[in-house]
Amino acid sequence: MDIFKEDFDMVIDDILTLPGKLLVIEGNQLMPSLVDPYISHKHKAIWLISSEELQTELYSKRTWIHSILKETNNPVIAFKKWMKRDALFADKILHETQELNLTSIKFNHVRDLENKSNVLEHHYFI
Repeated sequence: MDIFKEDFDMVIDDILTLPGKLLVIEGNQLMPSLVDPYISHKHKAIWLISSEELQTELYSKRTWIHSILKETNNPVIAFKKWMKRDALFADKILHETQELNLTSIKFNHVRDLENKSNVLEHHYFI
């Protein structure tokens, strides 16, 4: 988790230039506990979280991941461990958003992206 804190220093200036704008967040540098002190309106930040199944489905289709995995002793096990680590990270993000009374949306399927877009629109226009 310390690496995410270090990476956060690289993006904080970008957040500060967007006061009042909707922050749609996906990824590891913007942990809710790091972002929370810098946002003026909690409803203007929303974290997108993929389920482990969706993450696995999407990552397995990315061509670049296979070149990384082939460098391991067992690409199948390496991929499973990578996805498990990311699932634990997603759980941490979800927990932090709940603890800090921030908004998160969990996506279980690709079709959820379209179905839940109205939540994003609602946050944008508040």
